[in-house]
Amino acid sequence: MPLLAGLGWPLRSLAGIAWVASDALDPVIGDRLAVDADPRVRRALAGALSGRAADGRTARAREILASDPRYSVRRALEGMDTDS
Repeated sequence: MPLLAGLGWPLRSLAGIAWVASDALDPVIGDRLAVDADPRVRRALAGALSGRAADGRTARAREILASDPRYSVRRALEGMDTDS
């Protein structure tokens, strides 16, 4: 995960979206992105997860995001629009 840490928030957000879209990527990637320091990354991950059925690979990341301190992240996970 050191590579992800060196990327800016837009690329980490994109990595989260790609992780959700791929069934082959390690669940640890999602877990790490779910606790990213930048809420924009966590919100992007939550939004991507909201459009996908829950499964064992994404369960831990969903659990982490469901208790995120940011309301906007929790709402994104529920599939709610947080921009209005």
